[in-house]
Amino acid sequence: LPMIDLRIACSLLAVISLIGLVANTIAIYAVFRYKHLHNTFGALCVVLAATNFGILFVFVVWSSIGTYLFAAETFTGTIGKVVGQITLFLLFAKDYAHLGISINRLFSLMSPFKASAAIDLSSASVRQKRKTQIGFFIQSNLFTQSLCQMVPLILMYISFDILSRFASDDWELYGTTTFVWALLHAVDG
Repeated sequence: LPMIDLRIACSLLAVISLIGLVANTIAIYAVFRYKHLHNTFGALCVVLAATNFGILFVFVVWSSIGTYLFAAETFTGTIGKVVGQITLFLLFAKDYAHLGISINRLFSLMSPFKASAAIDLSSASVRQKRKTQIGFFIQSNLFTQSLCQMVPLILMYISFDILSRFASDDWELYGTTTFVWALLHAVDG
C-alpha cells in the first residue's frame, strides 16, 4: 500500500480496535458486576472477552501504532515472531472459549432443569410458570444469544475465506480480511 493508504489503513484498524477494547472491557466488567453471570457461562464469557481484548491490543500497539514506531526488521525478527505466537495463542484460546460456550449452551438446551444443578439460575425470575414455558423461555433466549454470537463469526469467515479471493485491489483485500477480522474481535466479546 502507498504511504497515504497505509496511514488510513492503520487509522481504521486503530479506531476499530480501540472501540473493541472498550466493548470487551465493558463485557468483562458486566460479568464481574452482575451476580447472575457468576457461573460457568460467565467465566467462559470473561475468557472470550479477555482474549479478544488481547488480540485487539496487539492490533493497536503492533499493527497500527507499531508500523510507525518500529523498524521493518522488527516485524520479521524474533520480536515479531514472539508477538505472532502470543496472538496465535490468544486466537486459539478464543476458539476454545467459543467451543466451551457452545457446549455450555448445548447442556442448557438439552436438559434445562438438570442444568440448573450445574448452572446458577438463582437470579432468574420464575413466577408460577409451567415447566414447559420456562424451558421454552430459556431455550429461546439461549438460541437468540447463540445466533447473535455466531452470525458475525460466520460472516467473517465467509469474507475472509471466500470474498477475499475476489478482491481486485489492496483496499478490497484489506476490507475483506484485516478490517473484518478486527471488527469481529470488536463485537465478539
